[in-house]
Amino acid sequence: MNILQAFILGVLQGLTEFLPVSSSGHLVICQHFLNFAGPELVFDVAMHFATLIAVIIYFRSEIGKMLASIFRPQDKEGRNTLIFIIYGTIPAGAIGLIFGDFFEKLFQSASSAAGMLLFTGLILLSTLLPRKATKTLWHLKWYDAVIVGLAQAVAILPGISRSGSTIAAGLHTGIEKKDAAKFSFLLALPAIFGASLLELKDINTLPSSSIPAILIGMISAAVIGYLAIAAMLKIVNRGKLYYFAPYCFALGIITLILL
Repeated sequence: MNILQAFILGVLQGLTEFLPVSSSGHLVICQHFLNFAGPELVFDVAMHFATLIAVIIYFRSEIGKMLASIFRPQDKEGRNTLIFIIYGTIPAGAIGLIFGDFFEKLFQSASSAAGMLLFTGLILLSTLLPRKATKTLWHLKWYDAVIVGLAQAVAILPGISRSGSTIAAGLHTGIEKKDAAKFSFLLALPAIFGASLLELKDINTLPSSSIPAILIGMISAAVIGYLAIAAMLKIVNRGKLYYFAPYCFALGIITLILL
């Protein structure tokens, strides 16, 4: 993989990881039509860590409060957020461990990814349904976090957007728009970190010739990911998440026609 390819893949990773269009769905479809073998495992892990860094930098204040609350029980806001993230992480962790082999097979099916993109479009359109926002990030109920966590678990399927499904689930449970998006991105921290660790165990010795390309890919993924997070927060706050639905419908339908 050369530096230009690494840069392009980094940009795509940064965009599709956080915009509600499914990074996994794009990868599966590209592999099918472009005979693209996908990035090497070490590069894939590096890209995940880069997007993880983007989330950490953007939400450094909230993350700092959560970590500090471990030693300061009186900090209810930070402690509650940390507890909700734990609750929300459990469904995806459990389902991923139990049905991991099943999900892995779906990553070889472009038709499944296309179908799930259509479902993602429906999820995004569902945010047009009015629901009064009554909850902030620090005043959720445990079942709110579990519902959003279940949406994240479903998004293991290629073609279903993790950010789109979790933000939509948050909105439908009555979480305020900005906080629904914030919770979605904070919930991505253990998900991305866990996925990276699972892949890391299969990495062999990294050739020194690959380091420049990997660094370029990581920088582009982190920078674009940071910008994508900022853009998504504004889009969700304006109630425009459904703007991405036509794209998901178009890509899913075109893919099914061409198969």
